[in-house]
Amino acid sequence: MAESLEFSIKDEEYVRIPLSDGRHAAYGMLRGGWSKPLIVLVHGMNGSGSSILQWLGAKYFAEKSYATLRINLYGDERDARDIVDCNLQVQADDFDTIIKFIRSQKPPKIFAEGHSYGGLTILKSSAQLDAAALWDPSHVGLNIITREDKEIDYKEIVSVELKLRIGKKGKGYIQPLLFEQEQTQLRDTTNLAAKNYPLLFVAAGNGSLVPYVERYFKTSNKPKKLVSIEGATHNFIDTDSVTYKLFDATLNWFNEYKEAG
Repeated sequence: MAESLEFSIKDEEYVRIPLSDGRHAAYGMLRGGWSKPLIVLVHGMNGSGSSILQWLGAKYFAEKSYATLRINLYGDERDARDIVDCNLQVQADDFDTIIKFIRSQKPPKIFAEGHSYGGLTILKSSAQLDAAALWDPSHVGLNIITREDKEIDYKEIVSVELKLRIGKKGKGYIQPLLFEQEQTQLRDTTNLAAKNYPLLFVAAGNGSLVPYVERYFKTSNKPKKLVSIEGATHNFIDTDSVTYKLFDATLNWFNEYKEAG
């Protein structure tokens, strides 16, 4: 563990990216500089670029001759966004600005990985990429497909002051109210997958989003690919095998477009 931590500290560079509103900035950790094909790693809701999946992914891809940028869509820095002031549109706009900044650094290729709501953020954005990998991407419109889910009796607190809905039972959750309000307006995000660059969809085989990932795949344009990882739940850290299957599938996808003109 100490060796891995030392590798991270030594080889990553703290990056500040001014956002288009002129008041906020996005922050990330760059590994490998700007001269290699770059993979932008985008976390899910309530996550960060320092989540274990993003950190392990950055280290894995760096060892395969890619540069990586682990982005934080919100954070603790004085001028970083607060999650309670974000929704999907804000995140998508910020992602556009992040890609514009990256493009000014002139890496040979720009790829992106998005997990959960990070995947939906990439789909919502208008940024043009060389390819993207969406890891169990979130879907707005979960009532479209009927599933036999067990009812969970969550006790919830809605705080207008904190701008959050907080679940108190079971595993619990935090849902910013701005995200919740936006979801009722979007109703269905399936058509966001109709991009004009290559898309890899990776479904967690034991997760609840499989039918929605399949909807995205059917709507998307070629070239595209759908991979389902058996034994995986939404966070893909069930076993070493599950995590490496996720990384391997993503690496193989980006390798197809690494040398393309």
